[in-house]
Amino acid sequence: SRCIGCCRPLCYAESDAFIGCPAGRYSIWISTIWKNESVCQRCPTNSWSPVHSTSVSNCTCSPGYTGPHGDDCSVCPQGTYKGERGEGACTPCEAGTYSNRSARANGPCEACPSNTSYSPSGSSSSNACQDGGGG
Repeated sequence: SRCIGCCRPLCYAESDAFIGCPAGRYSIWISTIWKNESVCQRCPTNSWSPVHSTSVSNCTCSPGYTGPHGDDCSVCPQGTYKGERGEGACTPCEAGTYSNRSARANGPCEACPSNTSYSPSGSSSSNACQDGGGG
């Protein structure tokens, strides 16, 4: 098969033969009455795939985003985080912490200020932090 478009750097120079797509893309076959070609397509929004991926299902959600393989990924909302690539759910911030950022890719969330010691799980603002046990 021939290599066209974005995949040109991943072709054998002497034969123009397709050898794979770069990370963040996957290959598809285009067949016409004149030729068969492999082309590289971008992964859906907020997802990524390894080098030489051959299916949209190889595209997985980036950290800070969630959704099924091969589909657009949704942002993890404030009060949550997700540090791993894939379809897993966003994890709520632990009690005593908060996150006012969406698409947070790493945990744990920020600790409540030193003059407070409690916030409910999933808090998205330091305003949720209170003295004592939340009462």
